[in-house]
Amino acid sequence: PSENLIRFIAKNFYNVKDRSKINILELGLGTGANLWFCAKEGFSVSGIEWSKTGVERFKQRLENENLSHHIQEIKIGDYEQKLDEF
Repeated sequence: PSENLIRFIAKNFYNVKDRSKINILELGLGTGANLWFCAKEGFSVSGIEWSKTGVERFKQRLENENLSHHIQEIKIGDYEQKLDEF
């Protein structure tokens, strides 16, 4: 994940006791490095990605690390069309 994301999360959310109640949405998650970090920190995560391969890699990584229970919803497709589905 980017240093800016880590700082933003630390500044705004590290005092939250139950992070699973906060859902982080990423548009264009790629292979999910940012959402992986958020899931690892205990947040619920959602995302939209054009690439089916990217989504599959992300889901596999979370499954391998026993973090898949943090996934709220992941959509494959165009952001403009999928954003209203959240």
